[in-house]
Amino acid sequence: MKILLINFLDKRYGSTYRARHIFKCLKELGHSVKYIESNSPGGNDGATSVYQADSNTGYIYATLVRSFYCLFSKYDVLYLQKFILPAVPCIIIGKLRNKKVIVDWDDLDSDFQRTAFRKNLTTKIEFNYPKKVDSITVHNEYLKKFALSMGAANVFSVNQIVNTEIFDPSKYIQEEEKGKLGLKGKILAGFLCTLTHGGAGDLDLVAEAVKMARKRYSDLFFLVIGGGPLENEFAKAFDEAGLKNYLITGLVLQDDVPKHLAACDFCLIYMRETAGNKMRMSFKVLEYLSMNKKVVGHVVGETKDKLEKYIVVSGAKAQDFSDKICSVIEKKEYLSNNNSRDYIIQNHSIEIMKKQLSEVLK
Repeated sequence: MKILLINFLDKRYGSTYRARHIFKCLKELGHSVKYIESNSPGGNDGATSVYQADSNTGYIYATLVRSFYCLFSKYDVLYLQKFILPAVPCIIIGKLRNKKVIVDWDDLDSDFQRTAFRKNLTTKIEFNYPKKVDSITVHNEYLKKFALSMGAANVFSVNQIVNTEIFDPSKYIQEEEKGKLGLKGKILAGFLCTLTHGGAGDLDLVAEAVKMARKRYSDLFFLVIGGGPLENEFAKAFDEAGLKNYLITGLVLQDDVPKHLAACDFCLIYMRETAGNKMRMSFKVLEYLSMNKKVVGHVVGETKDKLEKYIVVSGAKAQDFSDKICSVIEKKEYLSNNNSRDYIIQNHSIEIMKKQLSEVLK
């Protein structure tokens, strides 16, 4: 089957890694796939890059280029990521050409927009377009129910996945990885994220809890693994808040993320009680657990339903979060609970995604 797979975002966004996993799985299933990614750095096993500058002109140009591919490429299935504005012309073109159109809906994106105008526009798209496509793939039950309530005809589960061959703790020695970062002797609390409005919306409270915990444990070091358009903004906010002993790594290649996680003693998660967070299966927590790390923090929605037993769960307030961090440090019990890596392999490996995508494309 010929598939045109389009990801409207770039490497600074977590959704890109899901799109790359889908691309890999579709190819391994034997399909002929053309994968389009914004500002692809190359080396992504055949991705076609569309230049997209961070400006209105850049977005318009990229939208025209992607529309050209939708209009003139040969394909049986058009597989798009997200119900956002750049997807609209692609959906319209695909339907006008009588092609099967599938959308991978991985976030309630309207909940993560930075302006009221963009929020309202994305809300209208999420309300009107699910009923217009042939199928939708989602990674959690909350988003599945929401898609059905918006009139979607066919909604399939395609789990978030982790490359468990790379995210394998047996391949790394913690002290060596700490040494490479110049952080030997520190107690490392790791937080993996993309520094975007959607990826780092709760980072402020994580930083507040770490700052509180440092009053009791001065060797505590906050390692933010990731980068993105808001990197400088968060660094400035940390400095103004008086947060000491932190490092924002900047963008890290996906293959290098496990090395940074291996250096950590434990990892952090915080999710505010929002509709957007409830409709997420936290990608970072899956990667933490695959690396057999103790996870501390507050979770909601699908992440709570499926992963709570593997997490040292805190309340919603920063003080309680900080207390839980301190309790983990005091006990020095840094390995994850209840064979979490086994759970990840059984439910969130690439073989699971391949099986689920086979059902979608029947």
